[in-house]
Amino acid sequence: MNTEVFDTLRSDHECHIEYVRKTQSFHVYGMKTANVKEALDRIHGVLCEIATKNRCADATATRIHMVVPPTSEQLLNSVHLDGNHNLKDRQITVKRLPENGGVQCHLTGRKPAQRALAAWGKKREALLKANSAFLRKLVQRGLDDTLYCRAHVVMKVNFGTLVLFGYQRPAGNSNSHDTMYFMEMMRGKGIHAEVLRQ
Repeated sequence: MNTEVFDTLRSDHECHIEYVRKTQSFHVYGMKTANVKEALDRIHGVLCEIATKNRCADATATRIHMVVPPTSEQLLNSVHLDGNHNLKDRQITVKRLPENGGVQCHLTGRKPAQRALAAWGKKREALLKANSAFLRKLVQRGLDDTLYCRAHVVMKVNFGTLVLFGYQRPAGNSNSHDTMYFMEMMRGKGIHAEVLRQ
């Protein structure tokens, strides 16, 4: 193990630090007990810092969009992309452009046939479980990345209305997508959206 990162500790606390591979431990030798104790405390901090940097070396902000599947009572066959909404120019992470004020999404159209509604009930349960499992996995990944972090960590949850700024435009002059297609589209990487407060 390269112990050059401890050179400052050696100098500050006038001690010798060596790593014993056999026992996977550090041995600290010094003339003063207080100096040895302080060096041991700082070794722990340095190792935590290195571990955090290594875990997060390629980390980027994770932005995932999941659609809560509507109930059978709410389900309609289309999603309307409404460009005439009252949340324009409120976004922070997306550049404000006159030609792209974003769209809000609303269920619209006819109700599916009774047979389709019955099948949707089972599919909705599976989608809810998948969303829940995926959300737990994402939260745990974030917690794992902060395992060795010796600093203040903040986890934020924002509530508001989702406005889409980057998405697949409907074909022709339409301003709506099929509901099932819309749910699949939201899982794609080309989605750019922001949760805006009312």
